[in-house]
Parts: sequence; C-alpha cells; structure tokens
Amino acid sequence: MTEEARKDLIKVWAKSETARIQIRKLREEIKEMVIEMEKEKEISEDERFNLQDELEKVTGEFNDKILAMREEKKKK
Repeated sequence: MTEEARKDLIKVWAKSETARIQIRKLREEIKEMVIEMEKEKEISEDERFNLQDELEKVTGEFNDKILAMREEKKKK
C-alpha cells in the first residue's frame, strides 16, 4: 500500500467514524424525545418500545452501510 493510499484510507476511516458518532448522537436525541412523549402521555408504553426498536433497527442499518462503504474503500 502506498503512502498516498494509506492517507486516503485514514481520511475515509475518520469520516466514517465521525458519521457513526453523529448517528449515535441523533439516536440518543430521538430516544430522549420518545421517552418524553411517553411521560407527556402523547404515546403509550407499547408505542415507545416499538419506536425504540425501530430506531435501533434504522441506526444499525446506517452503521452497517457506513462500515460497508469503509470496507469497499479499503479494498481499492
């Protein structure tokens, strides 16, 4: 691997980690909103659990996509 390719890979890795951190922050914000909605009686406990499950699913899908893109770049 050339020095230039190594530097490019490091940049891709850093960007992907930044994206994953942003996704985690957003997940936590949404999770807090859902909990607050339940406290305010806007949604039921069942709805809260369903929303949290969906949130985890979507978060996992985005993280998987980011990791797949990173691995694809690594192969190049």
